[in-house]
Amino acid sequence: MILDMKETKWIDEKDGQDFLEYIAYLSDIAAYLSLLYRYPFVEVYKSIKDYYEDFKLLAAEEYGVSLPQLPDMENMEVEYVRLFKANLQGVVAPLYSSVYTSDEGLVLRDSTLKLRELMMDHGFALKEDMKEIEDNLYVMLEFLSVMLKKMAEGDADSVPAAFIVVKDYILPMKEEFCKRLKNGANLEYFKAVSEFLSLFVEELDPFFEFFCGKNI
Repeated sequence: MILDMKETKWIDEKDGQDFLEYIAYLSDIAAYLSLLYRYPFVEVYKSIKDYYEDFKLLAAEEYGVSLPQLPDMENMEVEYVRLFKANLQGVVAPLYSSVYTSDEGLVLRDSTLKLRELMMDHGFALKEDMKEIEDNLYVMLEFLSVMLKKMAEGDADSVPAAFIVVKDYILPMKEEFCKRLKNGANLEYFKAVSEFLSLFVEELDPFFEFFCGKNI
């Protein structure tokens, strides 16, 4: 048997291989979503563009989400700053989970420090020159991608970490974050990407129920 993390509800070797491929597929999606929520400087924008048509096809066929044409880099940069970084009327949709889980809307709370410890326990740490904190959505999606990839390789220890980052950090911000983008984004691109994010997180619920016996 494969990925023997529970004592019940197992899959045989053949089905298990198919399932491991599915986990790797989820890892790839999380990695690409992480890119979409990074600031689109030249290298990031190029990486997004290289795979965007494939992503559009997947979004339409597997999730029923119609993605628009990719905006040019300049327009995407301007909108990214307005939505996520700086806005005279207030940042539309902060990327930090702690903003959505505290009454004060503050970042770098105890929950963020716990997430940092979790990531470090699994060999995932931000580079010293990165001016970012761990509960930024793109960082959490990148961490999720790494944990899913390890699961696909048979590493059972990565399952609880993947579950925690989704249940305790991504899920609590998802509804409000996506709502703000739907109502506040000027580019249809960011609205559609947020819709895809929401559906992707929902897809993880039965996945974690299978592995952990718990819903997110």
